[in-house]
Amino acid sequence: MWIQDPGQISPHVEMLNVFAFPCFWIHGEKAALVDACTTALAEVFQEQFGNLDRPLDHVLLTHSHYDHVGGLGVLRFLRPNCSVLGSAIAQETLAKEKVQQFIVNMNREEERVYQIQDRHLPLDPASLRVDVALADGQTLDLGAGVSVEARHTPGHTRCSMVYLVQPDAVLIGAESLGGYLSPDEVQPQAMSSFAEYIGSLERLSALPFQTLCLPHHGVLTGEDARRFIPTAMRCALNFRAQVLDLHHQGHSLEGLIRLLAERRRHGISALQPEKAFDINLRAMVQVILKEENFLPH
Repeated sequence: MWIQDPGQISPHVEMLNVFAFPCFWIHGEKAALVDACTTALAEVFQEQFGNLDRPLDHVLLTHSHYDHVGGLGVLRFLRPNCSVLGSAIAQETLAKEKVQQFIVNMNREEERVYQIQDRHLPLDPASLRVDVALADGQTLDLGAGVSVEARHTPGHTRCSMVYLVQPDAVLIGAESLGGYLSPDEVQPQAMSSFAEYIGSLERLSALPFQTLCLPHHGVLTGEDARRFIPTAMRCALNFRAQVLDLHHQGHSLEGLIRLLAERRRHGISALQPEKAFDINLRAMVQVILKEENFLPH
């Protein structure tokens, strides 16, 4: 089943926010939120965490991209004592002034797209930080028998992590899983390393999950969750073959990217802002060509 509407997805996990930018609230005796989305979701965060009815002790980051950390300013404003956790590489990445400014600029662009740029939503470089670095395999105990295990899954970014919630057997992933379009199409998102992206999918296939929370566009359960990773791997290998085939045909880098954009930008993927789509596609094509030594490293 493909769950697209916010709501409870397991005894201890709830999907918040809208279809394109879900985040996931996990509760035991303590509570954690996976990902902070963008400033464009500020009203949702205000609605969910504007009072103390819904506890929030931690924010767990899947990675450092602008659309997964942009709401940190809002969340820190609403819950000043909340700690932000993520990988050590995410901690290092978010400490860079150039990265912080890019995140701020991209979130302001999102506000313009959604026509909310006049609201002065809180996002400053100081809010873009990881307070506690998580190691691969480290477990966060939320009490009442609920735990969250962090797994390092590089490939989409060097800093990517996924989170396995027990006893619910819910895996909450980032774009290291790929971009879900349909049961037969998962678009790869290997922007830092294609080889590591495939390796991460192989490791994730061994985890004991029954429910899969996507980085965007909802939740998969049952057979849809079980077939996701094999489909993601098949689609990734097919995409790599397309890139190399077009390269061998003599297409320039720009021509190759243009052709692939025409093939990839359809269905749900067409909902992604065009600038972000282009940045991601270019990075992924360059990664594949570099790993094959067709471009300088």
